[in-house]
Amino acid sequence: MALQDYLDLITSQYRNKPKYIAFVTAFLNVLQDVQNVIDQINIAFLIDNAVGVQLDTIGVVLGQSRIVTLSGVDEVLSDTNYRLLLKAKIFKNHWKGKTSEIYDYWNETFPGNPLIVVDNQDMTMDIITAGFSAGTQQNLVTNGYIIPKPQAVGVNFYNAVTPIFAYGLQNSTFDGYGVGNWIQKQT
Repeated sequence: MALQDYLDLITSQYRNKPKYIAFVTAFLNVLQDVQNVIDQINIAFLIDNAVGVQLDTIGVVLGQSRIVTLSGVDEVLSDTNYRLLLKAKIFKNHWKGKTSEIYDYWNETFPGNPLIVVDNQDMTMDIITAGFSAGTQQNLVTNGYIIPKPQAVGVNFYNAVTPIFAYGLQNSTFDGYGVGNWIQKQT
């Protein structure tokens, strides 16, 4: 409520008393300043706005460190990559186990980078990505930090050069005969 909304609640007995109105106005201004600080803190700790120590604080709440092991080497993530990792952690905590949810999350996080999830029906699944250049984000994906998986299911990560060979499909991701691009397993 705005300051005037509170002043309008004052009964008629005190409404025409300038000292009382000044006292109430001063008190309400202090409370408004406190509310403004609280609002700024909330905005500063939104995951898309947070930087540096704010992201580290969010990471503590989520139980995710900024330091991750990628291909056997500990790496301190930049704010951009750490934000991506924290969003992935939140998604994993809310994931209901449906493949369609993975696709929705992926398309929101990496628009334009195709993803294929294959359930091999033997307690393993294949995750095929395309369009990534070598770098931290690709390493986060291939080291299992970004895409959720069911408990006790093995995951094989593959990075494909687009277009990927496919029967009966022809678009920016898939193409038919004469393409020759094959999927390469990430280790």
